[in-house]
Amino acid sequence: MLYTCVILSASILGVSCIDYSKILEDLHNGGLVSERVKRSIHQTPTITGLRSGGCPLGLSSSHSIKKRSLDNHLSAEQVLLVISDLSQRDGYSSAMKKIRRSVDFRQLACADGWTPCDPQYKYRTIDGRCTNLEHPTWGAALTPQLRYARPAYSDSVGAPRMHGIDGSCLPTAREVSTTVHMSSTGHMKMSQKHSQMLMLWGQFLDHDITLTPQRESSNSCCTYERVWRDGRNTGACIPRSSRDRFSQRTGAGSNRSDDFCMALEVTDDTFGVGITCIDFQRSLGVPSNQCRLGRREQINQATAYIDGSQIYGSSDELAWELRQHVDGLLNTSGHNMLPHEDTLFTEKYAECVIDSPSEYCFKAGDSRVNIQPGLASIHTLFMNEHNRIAHELRRQLPPHIATLSLTDIDEFVYQESRRIVGAILQHITYSEFLPILLGKRNMFRYRMKSRGAWQESSSGYNDRLQPGIRNEFAAFSFRVGHSLVPEGITPLNASYTSHGSMNQFEYLLMNPHLLHTFGVGDVLRGVITDAAKEPGTDISHHLEKAFRFSNRTLGGMDLIAFNIQRGRDHGIPSYTEMRKICRLSEPNTFEELDMPQEVKEKLASVYRSVKDIDAWTGATSEHKAPGAMVGELNLCILGRQFRSLRLGDRFWYEFQQPNVGFTSGQLAEIWKITLARVLCDNLDMVTVPPKVFELKQRNSLLNLRVPCTEIPSLDLNGWFTKT
Repeated sequence: MLYTCVILSASILGVSCIDYSKILEDLHNGGLVSERVKRSIHQTPTITGLRSGGCPLGLSSSHSIKKRSLDNHLSAEQVLLVISDLSQRDGYSSAMKKIRRSVDFRQLACADGWTPCDPQYKYRTIDGRCTNLEHPTWGAALTPQLRYARPAYSDSVGAPRMHGIDGSCLPTAREVSTTVHMSSTGHMKMSQKHSQMLMLWGQFLDHDITLTPQRESSNSCCTYERVWRDGRNTGACIPRSSRDRFSQRTGAGSNRSDDFCMALEVTDDTFGVGITCIDFQRSLGVPSNQCRLGRREQINQATAYIDGSQIYGSSDELAWELRQHVDGLLNTSGHNMLPHEDTLFTEKYAECVIDSPSEYCFKAGDSRVNIQPGLASIHTLFMNEHNRIAHELRRQLPPHIATLSLTDIDEFVYQESRRIVGAILQHITYSEFLPILLGKRNMFRYRMKSRGAWQESSSGYNDRLQPGIRNEFAAFSFRVGHSLVPEGITPLNASYTSHGSMNQFEYLLMNPHLLHTFGVGDVLRGVITDAAKEPGTDISHHLEKAFRFSNRTLGGMDLIAFNIQRGRDHGIPSYTEMRKICRLSEPNTFEELDMPQEVKEKLASVYRSVKDIDAWTGATSEHKAPGAMVGELNLCILGRQFRSLRLGDRFWYEFQQPNVGFTSGQLAEIWKITLARVLCDNLDMVTVPPKVFELKQRNSLLNLRVPCTEIPSLDLNGWFTKT
C-alpha cells in the first residue's frame, strides 16, 4: 500500500497514516496526475527516522534528517508534488478542490496524539510538549514553523521565490552577495561600544530556539545537472551544476515543488581556487500544522522556548545520552570539556573536521556546537554551570528527597538544575542581550522588559499566545547576527595578555581542537575584550573568504548567499512586502529606501525593482532604529517573536505560575545573575568587566574589570527553603 504521513498539530509523534493508493490511482486515471509524478512517487526514496510510529515521514531523535529507502511509501513532500503538478495546470485553488474531493479529511484526526499533560508536574518536558496545557504541541520540537506573512512561493505551493515583480528572474543570491555585501575596502567598521560576546550570545541563543533540518542527500547538489523551473517560466532561475543523475534515475522533471537542490553557481573566481558551484540543499518541506494539505512549510527541530535545549537536547534520547545519571550531572570529558561526539556521526554528517586520531569533535544538545571555538566554549561554560549548580543542590536536598533512591535523586537534581539554568539563560537574554540589540525603550514597547516594567504575576502568562518560531524570524531576521561577526578571535590568558591569534576563519570553522590549544577561558576572555563588528550591509572580509572557499567546509560556502537563498527556499516575501506586514512605510523607488546612498546604488544595480529586494538584504541594510542596533524591519520581527517567547511560556522564570514557578526568594537570587558571574563561577577568571556585552570606554571608568568577588552571585544556600 501507499501511505503518507501528514503532520498533525505539528508533530511526527502525533501523526495519522492515510491510504492514498486509491486516491492517486483515481487522480491518475482521471488525467489529474501525470505519469511523471506517479513514476516519481513510486521511485523516490522517502524520508524516515526514529519514533515515526510506522509512518514514512519522520525525523530522527537528534541532529539531522536520516533517509532510508522505503520504495512503497509516499511522503508528505510527495503529496505536495501532486498538488504542485495540478496547480501548474489548473491553478492552486482548483487543484486543492480536486485533492479535497478525493481525500476524506475526516480521517485526519486533529488530536495532538500526546500523552495527557500533568498540570502538577513542576518541570519542562525535554521536547517542549505540554508547556501550554491547552495546546500541548505549541512550541514543541519537530513542529512546523509559523509565519507572519503568506509565503511567496513561485507556484503558490512550494517552489522557491525566484521571480521579480515583473516576472523576470531575480538576480542570483551570489550576485546579490558579491555586489551588495562584499566590502569594497576589505576593512570592517568595528563597534566602539560592544564586545564580541554580543555576536556569540546571539548564536548560542539562536541554537536554543531554532534548528531547521535540510533534506539530506548522499550526493552534493553540485554533482547534478539540475535546472529549476517553476512551471510558469521556462527559463532557468536556478543554475545548472553538472550531471543530472537524479532525474535520469527517477524520470522526474524539473518543475517540482519538492526538488531539494538549489546549488549556487560561481561565475567569478574571487580567490583563485577554481570553484564553480557551491552545494545548497533545500530545507525539509512538510505540510502545515492546520490538519490540511497545502503550502510547503519548514520544521523547527528544536524547542521554541528559551529552555537550554542547545545544552540538554530537544529529544529524550539525546538528553539521556548527555547525562551521567549520577547526582544530576551532565557528561564531561577530560579537563571539564564537553563529551566526545560519536566518530561515526561526525564522519557521516561532517559537523566538524578532525586532522588526526588524537582530535575529537564535541557533543552537546545542538549538533552545531563545533562550528567555531567561541560557540563550543560557551557550550562548555554552561555545561559546567549546570554541574556546579547540581553539586550545590545535591548537598542540601530536602529530607523527603534525600531518602529516595539514587535514581530518583539523580532525576530530581538534574531537573532542578536544568530549571535554574533555563532561568539564567532567560534572564541574561532579556536583561543584558536584548536591551542592547533592540534598545531599552523598545523592550517596554514589545512587553519584553524584565522586572519593574509592570506588576509581574501569574497573569503575565498568556495561554492563547502561540510562542512557536516564525519562519521570517529564523530564515532572515535573527540572521542579522551574521553582520556582527568580526574578523577573528584573540585568545587572552588570565592576565588578559594575548598569546596567539585565531584571525583566519578558515582555520576556525568546524575545528574544535583549537580549544585544546588555547583553552575555554582564554577564548572567552578574548570574546569579552575584543570589539564586535558594527552591524550593516558589509560582512567581515575574513568570514566572507572563509565561508566562500574554505578547505574545511568541503568546497566552501558563501554565508550571505546562503542567507538569501534560504529565504527564497522558504518563500519569504520581499523586503517591501515584509515592511508592509509590519505596518511600516513601503518604498516605491530605490531613492525612498532608508539606507546609505552607496547601498541604494548597489541595490539598484542588481535588482530590477525595489519590490524585488530580498528580505535579509533589505533588513540588514536599513539605518538603525532609534536606540537599537537593527533597523525598523528587524526590530519589528525580533520584537514580536521575543515577546511571544516570553508571554507564551508557562514556565517563564518571572511569572510564578502555580506548581511550576520560582518562589519570591528564589526569584530574587536569579535576578542577581549576570553573564559575568557565570564566567567567574566556572572559569579561571580573577577579574572581569561587570557588563561583558560592552567594551571599556576610552577615557572612562565605566565597565573597568573588577575582581570576581565584587560581582553579585546566585546564592544557592537554602535553595529549597527560600520563600
